[in-house]
Amino acid sequence: MLFRSHFLTGIFGYLTSPLWLMQLLVGIVIGLISPAGALVTRMLAAPGRIPELNGRLSRVRSGAYLAGVVVGGALYVLVGATPVFAINVVSYALPVSVVATAMRRVPVPEAGGRLRDLLVLGRSEPGLRAVFLGAFVSAIAGCFTVGLPAMARSVGASAMILTVLKAVYPAGGLFVATAVRKLHGRVGWGRVQRTCLLTAAVVLALLALTTSGVGGAGTTLAVMSVLVATIGCAVYLDNAVLASLVQIAAPAETRGAVLTGYHLMPMLAIPLGQQV
Repeated sequence: MLFRSHFLTGIFGYLTSPLWLMQLLVGIVIGLISPAGALVTRMLAAPGRIPELNGRLSRVRSGAYLAGVVVGGALYVLVGATPVFAINVVSYALPVSVVATAMRRVPVPEAGGRLRDLLVLGRSEPGLRAVFLGAFVSAIAGCFTVGLPAMARSVGASAMILTVLKAVYPAGGLFVATAVRKLHGRVGWGRVQRTCLLTAAVVLALLALTTSGVGGAGTTLAVMSVLVATIGCAVYLDNAVLASLVQIAAPAETRGAVLTGYHLMPMLAIPLGQQV
């Protein structure tokens, strides 16, 4: 009973911490809007143009994340954490208001299907099953970012070192739109997806070797940055390809269930990948 009491007290204290609650609310919001965003993306382009649209969206997200990491890191160094969180709260209001206004003008079709329909589709649609598996594996590959603080500490104690490593990861996604445009119609997307995962695996192994140092601190940081950016490019391209495949392949009558299930894959994979 005493152990249970201390355990529950600790869990309750952890759950009520402001940082944990903020992350919980952000995660819930992302979970709510992700399937809807994919459905709207499917509406905005013909099937043959969806990969290019997802590539451009990936580039925009990468640029926004890159800017946020750089600005947030600089603000943290200059003024501390509290103003960063305050600005972050305000930053959510603008995109939400813009999207909410735009959705009033665009007819959004009803998202059909139930989650249990995925069991039937998993048996009858091997292509969708492969996409779901790819999304699961890709999400695990992206979890290496939890090790970035430890990598930064192996180089030096400055907070800007971690900022650099966090910034170069999404920087790789800036090249996704160009890569999709060059590859579209020339190479099968299945081959692209497998190449992305293989590239990420090989570069992750090389990144693990650099943690022991490859020269001076500046050289080590430069090598780490190149490797992290390469992984970012592979993962972002992989995600753009997978998103396009699932949006195109999802049957209209069960599209809502398929897109919801697809976006559940990272939510299931990321906790596992972070523990690994």
